Amino acid sequence: MLMVERVARKLQELAKRNGRQFYVNWQDYTKDAKAILEVIQEPDWEMLSAVARLDADAPKHAQIGGRGYWRAMIAVVLEEGPSGGA
Repeated sequence: MLMVERVARKLQELAKRNGRQFYVNWQDYTKDAKAILEVIQEPDWEMLSAVARLDADAPKHAQIGGRGYWRAMIAVVLEEGPSGGA
């Protein structure tokens, strides 16, 4: 499943769960999903710092790779909370 579809399906699920009107087809959320992904396309300072910490903590022989970097950056964002600060 592509990321756009995953985000679109999550938007649909959240609308259903919160008792709001929702589109029957997840494809109707694609435009909103793409807009969200555009926002997170450019990492902020905290996200880049998380990658730097990950690199500093990793043993020299370890291969962290893109998935580890991505997860570290998103974890920082999820910890921020709605006010932008932890």
